[in-house]
Amino acid sequence: MPDVCGSLIRILPGENAPQDRCLVKLRSMLFIGAFITLLIPPLWAAPALSGRPPRVLLVIGDQWDDPASFMIGTNNELHEIASLLKNWGIPFDIVRLDQQRLDRNTFLDYDGKPRYGAILWDADPVAFANQNYTILADAVEKWNISLIALSSRINHPVLESLLGVHYIGYYDSSQPIIPTAPQDYLVKGLPNPLDTNDDPRVPMVKKGIWDISFTWQFGLAKKRVWVETRGAQVLATQADSAQITRREVHPGTEAIWIGGDYLNVLHYQALRTVLRRALTEAVGYQLSKDWTQTVIIEMDDQGSAQNTWAESWHYPTLTQQQIETLLIGPLEKHHAILVLHICPGFVDQKLHAIVPSFQQVFTDEFGTKQDYVSTKRGIDEGLKRGVFEIQSHGWTHIAPDLDSPPGPWWDAPLRGEKANICWYREYGDPCRGKDTPAAIQRVHFERSTEWIRKEFGVTPLEFDIPGDGFSVLPANNTTLLAAQEGFGYLKDYLGPDMAIGGTYNSDSPCGFNGTQDAPLEISIPPDGHDRGLTRHPEQFPPMFEYLQGRRYLGMNEYIAYLHAHVSRQEGDRLALVVEYDDHYCAYFRDHASEWRLEIPGVNTALRVDVDGKTLEVAFQDGVGSVNVPKGIGKHVISVLQ
Repeated sequence: MPDVCGSLIRILPGENAPQDRCLVKLRSMLFIGAFITLLIPPLWAAPALSGRPPRVLLVIGDQWDDPASFMIGTNNELHEIASLLKNWGIPFDIVRLDQQRLDRNTFLDYDGKPRYGAILWDADPVAFANQNYTILADAVEKWNISLIALSSRINHPVLESLLGVHYIGYYDSSQPIIPTAPQDYLVKGLPNPLDTNDDPRVPMVKKGIWDISFTWQFGLAKKRVWVETRGAQVLATQADSAQITRREVHPGTEAIWIGGDYLNVLHYQALRTVLRRALTEAVGYQLSKDWTQTVIIEMDDQGSAQNTWAESWHYPTLTQQQIETLLIGPLEKHHAILVLHICPGFVDQKLHAIVPSFQQVFTDEFGTKQDYVSTKRGIDEGLKRGVFEIQSHGWTHIAPDLDSPPGPWWDAPLRGEKANICWYREYGDPCRGKDTPAAIQRVHFERSTEWIRKEFGVTPLEFDIPGDGFSVLPANNTTLLAAQEGFGYLKDYLGPDMAIGGTYNSDSPCGFNGTQDAPLEISIPPDGHDRGLTRHPEQFPPMFEYLQGRRYLGMNEYIAYLHAHVSRQEGDRLALVVEYDDHYCAYFRDHASEWRLEIPGVNTALRVDVDGKTLEVAFQDGVGSVNVPKGIGKHVISVLQ
């Protein structure tokens, strides 16, 4: 054991000082050292204090079909990545190499500082070999922007050098992806294998709540990327080939590669989690949203006229008593909310005009009493009791042109042209095999919003396409037009920056509904409409058995999170700004919000200041939950410790 006091005597004034003098000095030094230690931030804070912004730069090749760079289609992984980033709440920009050049201004801001904390690379470098990849190396090695690259999009010397891997080829294999460093942050606690079929909706399918096919999950042959590692740490492999790697370029600057088939890798929950963690590690922190165990339930068609005229869809509109008994009662019992997709305009045969739906009381030509006034009283009661939320299902649910061939529709017999279901598609024109013109769609969007405001005093933020009838040509694209009209969701994100095309089927296997990456969005049984409720009301209450343990939310809350803006405040302290606008984020005017703050490696309680109020937030495996008080505008979240 070394002679501590002897060593101290030799370095302190008074070489021949006695031992008791040494002990006094030693105690003093230990006290001073302990005091200084209290003042120095803990070492875990270094990544968070790196100064990196949370914003991510997504680099793609030619995956964006829209030349105007606004509408993102559904035919490739760009749709999935953009949708995930929006659902997580991680801010991002997109650079498309088929239209843009990589240069210094791609990565740096006005002050010459990095604009991004991480680059997410999803471009084929072989197809865009004329790009300046040296500037990409500068972004990572000189400007300390971390890099995450996906699948086979790494076949270039600069990318290979940054990642520490050498690309060999792309091949088929049935072997799974196995973690080789199970305690590493990127894969810790995840299923083994990582590409396991763990969709949480499968048990619901087996119980009979959904009647959809999951055969997409069970293919045997999967694409894999074959690489040779050259300095990268291997975190997961497929057979003898690395599939997830990490290379530290500089302290806090990471180069991470996630392999697998770029068309399917994001269909697995564990690999989506790896991507989210990679984005967090690359920046040093992230403020994001987790949707685990949340659900949005919906019902269509209140106020529409098709139940009056279409023989195959004929039924009486729900009365106030039915609404209170069949809907409001069960919803209150389970503390749930139901999103109603409303049509406020009724097609009046006698007037050849559209009139307010909820003023109509009459007996239709089938001999059925239709009391829309009673329907509205029931909806008003559900709104008052907090179990209903109203969104747009169009203006009328019926084709705008009821005169041209094969019409006119107005005076056609019930079992003649009126029975043709193609007439009940408002935003596409299947009767004539063409789009509905943009000018007409805009009027119907505007009238729907205006009349819903007049009837119920609310502004709808979601647009749900009536009958899945929509227009697709660029000039008439229904999704794009809905975004321009201020809607924030149509089976996926809509906003002023982009419209992510929905699949028009919330049960799509390419979606993430029902996972930690997006709420479970389902329609009430048996058919998602008030029609089903009139015929089989007994099938609604059992739904809650399948949804036990989930938190119910409305579309307004979901849309508010999708449109929240997250940025970092200048300074050494980790301070994040969450901004809510007064349109898309109106829900937060009267409601608090909750975010997931992730700082890799933290497993303790930290002091966090939210809008001037200091809280103690417990972190486990790097994750803590931060509550933001109600109010639109800016909120500041600062990590004090």
